[in-house]
Amino acid sequence: MRTLQKNMRTRSLSEYLGLVFSSFFRWWWAAITGIASIAGWLFSPIPGITVSRYEMGLAILGVLVLAFLTISALYQCWRIYSDAAPIRVASFEKPKNGDFVFLLNSAVVLEAHTLLSFKRYSSEEIETVVALVEVIERNSKGQYQTKSIWVSPALLKDMGVTRSILNDLIVSLAISSSTIVQAKDQLFSGASS
Repeated sequence: MRTLQKNMRTRSLSEYLGLVFSSFFRWWWAAITGIASIAGWLFSPIPGITVSRYEMGLAILGVLVLAFLTISALYQCWRIYSDAAPIRVASFEKPKNGDFVFLLNSAVVLEAHTLLSFKRYSSEEIETVVALVEVIERNSKGQYQTKSIWVSPALLKDMGVTRSILNDLIVSLAISSSTIVQAKDQLFSGASS
């Protein structure tokens, strides 16, 4: 749950609106629209425009429909934007004779044999690497199957207790050398005993 709160804190409404409006809102667009609006008002030959009830009703309906669709689209996009993580852990399985298999949902294309690290917050501000996995393939449901190379004892314990641990995991494409050394040390110390 803390991970979701962290992601929400890093994505602000102003960043979202900047992203949405940056594609078509430019200073020159605002200037041309403003000049055209003022010119239309100043140089209009008829001081008043007569509109029938039918035309006014259609105009109001059209404006309200467009306003509703705009607000609805912005709301849905905000939900997607604020919850979006490029890669999420969907589930995990432990076959009887093998390593853990994690299923990932990803907006990013992942190549086979890509290494990923799983992180989570061990306290309010400290992010810790808890697993190292390798992408194996993409299944028929569009999820990426990974096999575990190294999983921390703390994560193993938590995975045995609850599946809600998946919400706390952050998937990262960046792997530090200290993570590789930690995984290597744990793998080889386990093999020698």
